[in-house]
Amino acid sequence: KVLRTFADLMDSPGGALWVWKENFRQFLPLAPHSPHTEVGPLAPEDPALAALEDDACTLLDLTAQGQPDAEAWKRLFPEHWLIVPLRYRSRLIAIILLCRPRTRRSLNWEDYDLVALVAMQLAIYLMHDQTSEALHDARQMEEFNKRFAFLVHDMKNTIGQLDLLARNAERFGENPEFRKDMNTTLRNAVDKLNSLLV
Repeated sequence: KVLRTFADLMDSPGGALWVWKENFRQFLPLAPHSPHTEVGPLAPEDPALAALEDDACTLLDLTAQGQPDAEAWKRLFPEHWLIVPLRYRSRLIAIILLCRPRTRRSLNWEDYDLVALVAMQLAIYLMHDQTSEALHDARQMEEFNKRFAFLVHDMKNTIGQLDLLARNAERFGENPEFRKDMNTTLRNAVDKLNSLLV
């Protein structure tokens, strides 16, 4: 949605979106949206990211002349148009790469203001989405922990029954009543363990 929104706004046929993933400690390409765009992860020390460290950098125009900060991106994506950083509270959280527009155009100050405003809104959307995803993952982990605790509790009870049965078998193994109870207990234990696996 983020990439498509930006591409449509700028009349671009597509591009790519990298999003910072804390678990991987790098920007991962999550939404390539163009047959001409092959992208890989970006590590924090990647030279291309140096151009985006300045908060004042709204975008990099890869088709413009005299932009030394954009040279690393131009080498990586010579056929593309814009690099747009998405920041949340001055922290770079995502990067948009856009293909060249359908019709040739030059950017003016209004375009820069529009890009800055939309980038800010999309960064907020991304952070909200990531927060929701993290909350969902935390709830799933909590549910998993509850189920696992229940499983361990039932297994410990069943192991306790089988341990007691094994110890008593040495003393009462010849007793027909004990053997009858032992068969019932074993069957119940097997049924219990099978139900835990379902």
